[in-house]
Amino acid sequence: MENEYIYLLLVALGLFGTMGAYKLGQACLVAYVGLINILCMVIGGHLTSVFGFTVSPATALYASVFLATDCLAERYGVSSARRAVWVTISSFIIFVIFTKITLLLNVNTGSEQVNESIAVLSDLGVRFMIAAVCAALVSQNFDIWFFDFINKRTNGRMLWLRNNGSTFVSQFLDSMIFWSIAFYGTGAPWLELGLTAWGLKVIIAAMDTPFMYLSKVITPLDLKSKK
Repeated sequence: MENEYIYLLLVALGLFGTMGAYKLGQACLVAYVGLINILCMVIGGHLTSVFGFTVSPATALYASVFLATDCLAERYGVSSARRAVWVTISSFIIFVIFTKITLLLNVNTGSEQVNESIAVLSDLGVRFMIAAVCAALVSQNFDIWFFDFINKRTNGRMLWLRNNGSTFVSQFLDSMIFWSIAFYGTGAPWLELGLTAWGLKVIIAAMDTPFMYLSKVITPLDLKSKK
């Protein structure tokens, strides 16, 4: 059960980390979205067994991204949530470009192993970046749009519905797009991995509902300073 405990710890860290960033204000939460996305891209290829399923630990953390964008849309507006998506896309591109440039430097004796590790990460990063960018562009923008759509249709009521409804659908899109691009042609069962990842994300999304309601009673520092 060790893997399960670690996986659940990552889920908790992601959700509580979102609340911590939210408390610090809009800029911090936007940056947090970019940070978690980069981290998920780096560890996305690390496959392990959790509850009898083959999954990536990235699924445990990535669910917090949708909680974060929902919090941004709810408190600061749709434009703020969309800004977080574009920060994420920029972060992906900057990460890969800077890593590739770093590898052009001559390596001193004794640091060859570190350089080889960076090279492996960089090579994986290009394919994972393409997968992550495509998935983020579609799923996170859809999540923001659908969240706002449900909000308007329900006149601001039923927070649980727009939080879970938008996330359930957008996470499906994200899983199918990411896993198909990242693992198609590698021999890995990308469809099975994608569906498993989506199932776990749905469970985590349901778990983040109390955190969404908690965000309604937390006043971010940047808004508190304006009062």
